[in-house]
Amino acid sequence: MNRKKVLGFVFLALSAAAAVFIFSNSLQPASVSGAVSGGLLEKVNAFLAHIGLRGISEKLLRKTAHICEFGLLGLLASSAAACFSHARKRGYLISLAFCIAVAVTDEIIQYFVPGRACLFTDVLIDVSGAALGTLCTALTVFAMKRARKRKKAGDQSPHIH
Repeated sequence: MNRKKVLGFVFLALSAAAAVFIFSNSLQPASVSGAVSGGLLEKVNAFLAHIGLRGISEKLLRKTAHICEFGLLGLLASSAAACFSHARKRGYLISLAFCIAVAVTDEIIQYFVPGRACLFTDVLIDVSGAALGTLCTALTVFAMKRARKRKKAGDQSPHIH
């Protein structure tokens, strides 16, 4: 098996782990989730106060966490797609569809957890994060391909002494 396929399987496993992490957070009752968010909020606001900035709300912290979780998921899933697919655009669309499925499933899980809610706006925030992660992968792959082409073109040009 070539190195690119092995790397693809690593990204695939990490994507699955990220989805499990997301689902495990959603399975926490509101009391537990609120306590975790509250503790993190205190630390974030203490840091912000230390550097002279105003604190943030718990809602902003939670929505930012959604974007970050799904940004990472999008980055990992699209990286797997980039390793496996020759048609990168199709691969990125498939990885984004996977992220959308995780976002919808995540909200459905929360519907059944005490004190939690299923919110369409959270799905939109999640998908936005996944799209940002996918865009980061696409731009990185594009830049790497461009650099390889430039290097290859440079290697083939005659040297003038």
